[in-house]
Amino acid sequence: MPDLAQTLADAKRLHQQGRPVPAEVLDRCNRDPDPDARHLLGVVAHHQGRDNRTAELIARTLAIRPD
Repeated sequence: MPDLAQTLADAKRLHQQGRPVPAEVLDRCNRDPDPDARHLLGVVAHHQGRDNRTAELIARTLAIRPD
C-alpha cells in the first residue's frame, strides 16, 4: 500500500480530474488524523453538497493546522 502522501496525491489528482476518489482511499483518509487527509475529505464532501460534513472536516483541519 502506498504511503499516505502518495495516496493523497493520487486522490487529489483524481478529484481535480472530476473522477471519483475510491472508497478505500476515503476510508483511509477518514481513519487518519493527518490534516491533509481531513482537508481532502472536506473538499469531497463539499462537492457532494454535504455542507455540514464539509464544515466539520474543515474545522478539524484548521484546529490542527490553522495555516
